[in-house]
Formats: sequence, C-alpha cells, structure tokens
Amino acid sequence: MWTALLALAVLWPAHTLSLFDGMPLSGAAEAIVIGVALPALWWLHRSFLRRRAAQALIVVLLLVKVIDWAALPQHGLCLSASTAAPFVGAITTIPIEEPSGALRSWDVRADWRAASPRCTAIVDRAYASTADFPAAWRNLVAAIRPGTRVELAVSGFLNTTDDGAFTIDAGPAMTIDGTIDGMPVRADADHHIAMRMSGGSHPIALHAVLGEGQWTLLPLWDGHDAWKAMRFTVTPSTTFDRVASSMLAGLSTVLVIVLVCAWLLSCAAAARWSGATIAWTLVASAIFAICGATGRFDRVAALALIVAAWVPVAARERHVRGAFMLIGVPWLALFVARSWPLIGQVTMFSAGDDWQMYQAAAYRIVMNGYWIQGGTPTFLFQPLYRWIVGLLHLVFGDSSVGDTYLDAFCLLAGALLVVRAVRRVCGYRWGVIAGALTLSTFTVSTIWYLIGRSLSEIAGLGLMSAAAALLLRARQGSRGSIGAAAGAGLCATLMFYTRLNHLLVTAFLLAWMLPLGTAARWRDVVRASARVPLTPIVAYAVIVMVGVLLFATRTWWYAGRFSVLYGTSFGAQQTGFYPSKMVEAVAAQLSMREPPTFDPRSIVVAVGALVAVLAVCQVPGVNTLPAVLAITTVGTIAGSLVAHTHDYPGRMSVHVVPFAVAMSTCAAARVSAARGWLGR
Repeated sequence: MWTALLALAVLWPAHTLSLFDGMPLSGAAEAIVIGVALPALWWLHRSFLRRRAAQALIVVLLLVKVIDWAALPQHGLCLSASTAAPFVGAITTIPIEEPSGALRSWDVRADWRAASPRCTAIVDRAYASTADFPAAWRNLVAAIRPGTRVELAVSGFLNTTDDGAFTIDAGPAMTIDGTIDGMPVRADADHHIAMRMSGGSHPIALHAVLGEGQWTLLPLWDGHDAWKAMRFTVTPSTTFDRVASSMLAGLSTVLVIVLVCAWLLSCAAAARWSGATIAWTLVASAIFAICGATGRFDRVAALALIVAAWVPVAARERHVRGAFMLIGVPWLALFVARSWPLIGQVTMFSAGDDWQMYQAAAYRIVMNGYWIQGGTPTFLFQPLYRWIVGLLHLVFGDSSVGDTYLDAFCLLAGALLVVRAVRRVCGYRWGVIAGALTLSTFTVSTIWYLIGRSLSEIAGLGLMSAAAALLLRARQGSRGSIGAAAGAGLCATLMFYTRLNHLLVTAFLLAWMLPLGTAARWRDVVRASARVPLTPIVAYAVIVMVGVLLFATRTWWYAGRFSVLYGTSFGAQQTGFYPSKMVEAVAAQLSMREPPTFDPRSIVVAVGALVAVLAVCQVPGVNTLPAVLAITTVGTIAGSLVAHTHDYPGRMSVHVVPFAVAMSTCAAARVSAARGWLGR
C-alpha cells in the first residue's frame, strides 16, 4: 500500500510549478530522482516504507498535493496545437483520428482526454528550441500530413507585483500575434513582442503559425527569464494563490528531498556498506557518468565492471544487493548521464519502422481511448509494449527519456538474476563477473543500438527476469509461495504479451522452481523435481494459461478468430521447420548479427549456448553445470526454431544474453577451479 501511495504522492501533477511538481517529469531533477533514484532505493531497501517517519512524509506530501490541486489555479499557460480538421491517417497500420484537428501533447495537466481539448499542453518553462516544445505530435504530422500548417494558441494570465518590461522572443519560423492585457500585439521583424506592464494580473492570448525551421518561445521580464520573475496561470489568480502557491511549491520540493535523503541514510545504515563498496560505487559511478555525458568510451565502459569482482567487500555484502552497488549503480549512472539531454525534449522517430509504430499505437490507446482494443483489431507487431510506451509518456511527457530508464533497469534485472544464480553455484566473485559480462555484452554488441529505442525485447527480458525471481521465491514453500507463483505467472504472461515469441519461454521458466545448485544430470533433475512443491507450479501454469486464453478471446472479439497467431507477423516470420531457416535463425540469434556472421563480441553468448545444449544433452562433465541456467538458455533459443525476424540485429538475442553468459561463466569457473586459478 505504501509503495502505491508513494507513487501517487510523487507523480500526482501539482498545479504549482516546482522541482518536483509531478507528471509530466519534464525537469532533470524530477526525472532522475523519481524515475531512477526512487525505484532503485525501493528495490534496495523497501522496508524503509514501513517506518513511521517515511509514512508521515508520504502522507504530508499527499496532503500538500491535494490542497495544491483543489485550491490553486493551474500555473503556466494553456497551449492549444491544431491543424486543419479532420486530421486523419494511418501510421504502419495504426489509425490516427482527430476529427477536430487537435494535436495532443503527452501532458496529463491538459485536456488530454477531451474530444476537443481547450489545452493540449501546459506551457511551464521557456522553450529555447523546437525540441523544447511539447510537440511529440510532430511525429504524427510528419508521417500523415508533412508540411501542413500548424497553429498554436497560447492563453492565460501574467501575474506580477511590480512594473516592468515584458518581452517575448519568438523563433524565426513562427508568425505570432494576439493580445496582451487587451492590447493588440504582433512580433516585429526581429520576432520580438515588447511592452511595458504595471503590477497586477494581465490576460494574454497569442496566436502563432508554425513553419519549417526554428521555434522558440522565450518570455522575458526586464531582460530576465519571466518564469522566475513572475507567475503565469491558466485561469485568473486568486488571493490564496498569491499567498500560498510559493509556500506549497517549496514545501512539496522540500518533502521529496527529505524523503530521498532519509531513505538513503536508512539504506546505508541498514546495509552497513563497507568503505571499499562505497568508494568503488562513487568512483565508478562518476567515471561512468562522464562516459555517458561525453559519449566517449560509453560502449566499452561496462567492461570495467568486471574489476568489481575483486573489490574487497565484507562477507555481509556478498549478495545480490551488494552486486547492485558494485555494478548496478554505475550502470544506471551511465544511462542517466547519456540520456540527460533527452529530458524535456521531443524525439523525432525514424519513419516506417517499429519504433514509429509503437509511438502511434500508444497515442491511439491513451489519447484516443482505445485502452482495450489496443489501436488495431489484431497485433501485427508485439502487443503490450504499445501500452508501456503510452504509460511512459504519461509519466515523462513528450520526452522518450523514460524508454532509456526502463531499458537500463530491465537489462540490469537480467544481469542481477544471473548474479544470484551463478553466486549460488560458483561463488560471489563469479556471480559479479557473470553480471558484469552480461552488461558489457549488451553495450559492446549490436544490442547497444536498441537501448532507449522504444522496442519490446528489453522490456520482455525485464518481465522474464521478474518471473524467474518470483519463481525462486515460490520454490521456498513459505506462506507467500502461492502469491509469488501467481505473480510469476502474471509476469510471464505479460512477457508473452510483450513479445509473442516468448510463449515457449513461459514453460522453460519453470526450471527456476529447481534448487539453483541442481546439476543438469537427468537423475539430479528428477530427484530435485520430486521435492518441488506442486501447488505453486499449478498456480503459475493456471495464470499463464488464462492469459493465453484471454489473448485469444480478445482476438476473437475484435477479429472473429479465436487464435493467438491470427493477424500477427508469424506467417511472414515462421521458419516452417525448414533446417536451413532454423540454422539461419539460431546463427543470427547467437551471433547477434543480421545476416548471421562471425562477430567476436558474441563469443561469450555462443559458447554459453553451446555449453547449455551439451549439458541438456547429457554430455559427461558438462552436465554437472547448473540445470536451471542450462534449461533456461535452451528455452530462450527454442523460439528461433519456430520464427525469425530479419530486422534489427541483436533484437532477438536480448533475452538469450544473460543466461548464455551465465553458462559461459559457470564453465569458466569450473575450469578455473580445476586449475586453481581463481577463488570463489
């Protein structure tokens, strides 16, 4: 419950503007703290939320947000973007329909669900470039009606206590006029609007026509940023607004900062991190942040995480959360720094590919209300990720920075899962090596280009990792094992929805019900299976089967066919079980290249896959390696025997990498132990 209340408190959009004013997370501080730091702290030390002090901070923050939302006008200016009605077209089979011609931004503070919105976005800062404008609809216009006339209407009230000079700097590709305080205004030859104003509340109503080129909207007060010198409101300001808005905005900011700082201190006190761990984490994170910010060595930086295996950490820190500090925090720092320029910026997507299709589908689902149908009667492309993209945009606005954050977390989840598995079999040092090799494989290989690209495979790996972790918990047979198994079934079902070729993987994931130390010898697997509790397996299987049936039922409802494959790209991508096609599919998956070719960056993955197959085939010596990892690795490859896509090198390899790398690491650990090279 407190996790949900925390999310509600920090995400609820405030009417005032501050560092932490909730959705959309268009500022650097709120995007990083709420989008990265809080999820990381929740995973590391969620027991903090059981403390009275934490609960009090959350309740007070909620109360501040409620008072703010109920008693204050929306701060900022109302922006309405439109083009000639109706604005209708299709993007990669996804219909886009705006009968009124409205061009909606991803801003939950605006009239985002209205048929004819008065405000399509709230202007809450100066826009120094075209990318600053809340105009993700530029992607729709470029695909459906390129070069069309787009108009903006900006309205609201300027509230100031002093006399001064008000100026608006508009971009050279904008024609702007309107009224301020009832007086007609028009941009001059230098694209400026300037007038003297007295203290008080002044209505503003501007109209702009946008052309090809640079757009800017920079309001100035006596030559300085007007957003810092005066208060803008969508509706007339009130006495309570003038008195309380600054206090409420400051209070919400202070509460979030205090909450995060208290959480950090509580986490440090509970974990008792050693000096070596803290020093490594801080230094490595700083270096990785520099690499991400400058773009230099960012792809190879993750290789340095292998050194973390030799950090002299205390025995009490040799667990998965300790590994998170050593390899997870620097990994997140790399992508936070790398994606920093994306915060509050609109991304223009390449035309005619899955990247653009997911964005169009998300718009139709969220903005046009097709929450159940999903944008199309059938899913030619992978279904669930279009909902994920829409929800990320609701949280982060027009920016696509949320895609990068989600991908970084999902890839890290896969790495930490194999840290846990390899640590149990080969020791902590080898677990850290497996996690670091997994992350470095993601960055040095072709998968690098998929991170933050708004594609479904990485999210599928995140759900796969969550399902496996929950099955590990269910295996313990405790009171919550049924709930954990049901949660695993839900994650596995969502994994299948996210990437339909993962249907086979849902069965192979049951291997995580075995003890992690079980060897791949069949007699050991059979003996261990006999001790696995049956009830969690049944709960998992029932949830997955219900999910598959619901998917087929949805296809029947909208397309008249009870099928999980009808209308998908399976027909074009199936191998037909022709040997040549299956060999090509597996080779492309393990080489992470299209068409398949030798790539030294994929050696660890290819070797791990081969070792897994040999282990399952009961080759002596190799079959002593862990059954859980061997079976899972084979399961992640099995889908390529059925279907194969020829686009996006590395795309079909994402979910194979952690488990294949873990198999290679376990094999290396066995060789090392036999020769006395490296300890546990």
